[in-house]
Amino acid sequence: MSLNQETADIIDALETALDTIKGEGWSNESLKAIKGALDALNNLSLAEIESSLVLAKEATLGLVDAKADAIDTKTQNLPVDPASEGLVENAIEAAHGVTDGKIDAVQSGITNIAERTDNLPDDPASEGGITAAHGVTDGKIDAAQADITSIKGTVAALPTLVDLEASEVLALEADVETAITAAHSVTDGKVDAVQADVTAIKAATDNLPAVPASQGDVNLAHATTDGKIDAVQSDATAIKARTDNLPAVPASQGDVTGAHVVTNNKVDAVQAEVLAVKAKTDLIPAQLAGLLYAVGGGPYALSDDVLFADDELASKDSADYVKAKEVNVGYLTGTLRIAFDSRDPSGLGHWVHACIYKNGVALGTERSQNGEWYTYTEDLEFAKNDLVQIYVKNSDVGFPTEVRNFRILGKYPVPTLPASIAVP
Repeated sequence: MSLNQETADIIDALETALDTIKGEGWSNESLKAIKGALDALNNLSLAEIESSLVLAKEATLGLVDAKADAIDTKTQNLPVDPASEGLVENAIEAAHGVTDGKIDAVQSGITNIAERTDNLPDDPASEGGITAAHGVTDGKIDAAQADITSIKGTVAALPTLVDLEASEVLALEADVETAITAAHSVTDGKVDAVQADVTAIKAATDNLPAVPASQGDVNLAHATTDGKIDAVQSDATAIKARTDNLPAVPASQGDVTGAHVVTNNKVDAVQAEVLAVKAKTDLIPAQLAGLLYAVGGGPYALSDDVLFADDELASKDSADYVKAKEVNVGYLTGTLRIAFDSRDPSGLGHWVHACIYKNGVALGTERSQNGEWYTYTEDLEFAKNDLVQIYVKNSDVGFPTEVRNFRILGKYPVPTLPASIAVP
């Protein structure tokens, strides 16, 4: 191979390495600027990093709290235990049952009063009017009585038939008849007038009951009715106090259910946003570690310090080995300390098995047990960008294997960069 070819190969290798280091989204920053950023990272203490993470999480929680408060504001007006439409109708029906009885009692009292007053004329004569009518009638009767007395005096003064001759008797009879006729003419008119007055008075009084209610009876009846009406009004006020807080159109059970569905959907949306934010913030430590791995590489030293952790529980039910956990080691190379926990969750002594794999091929020792959690640790060799994996299987189908606390243990120094790098 010629020197030019070797140089070209070296240049290609360097360009490939630089492209790998730059990765997607390279901003064409100078190496000096990158070194400045890394120096700033070098100067960060663990407390400052933790403080930054706390601030980021607090900002996220603040956003979630604000959205939760907005939802809470909308749901504050909902009652703690909304009454169903049936309960409201039953309460109204029970209230009607109480008021109907009292209204019936009032109606009975009003009916009794009506029976006493129905025979009164539309415009009953006052006591003064009746007295005046009696005065007019008495005057006319007195005048007729005086006329009759006068006639009786005249007749008494006439001579008897024994003392008179026949011609005189005849003449006297004629005079008497004339006088009687004249008297009748006068008295008939006055009697007719009296009769007319009596008829008018009778028309006014015929509709009076046999025993008209006294003013005291009327007042007492009014007092009784007023008391019952006041009781009804009090009940109506109590009912109104209960129903005033009901909306103009009370929500049906379906409306309440619909509102809950809408609220639940909004809560689900907020929860989804929270999970998305959490997914991003959970990656912060991994991204920071990844940056350090990519820039520095080694040297890596074995220890029990946690460099990477996937502690969530995973469960697999398979008679053959299947993958349960996986992580890319990035630029960590050499001997890595791998740890994980496994168990048989049934508590019935079924055998479960686990093994550390590299790039889909078994590498570590098979770990078998049939009890509670047990931690396994093994030091194994890995190259750049190798995949560290945990594979599991179980002897009895239906009784799965569980693993958790999958970790890479060790420590590494914060890398430094030379003052300058010569690029061919």
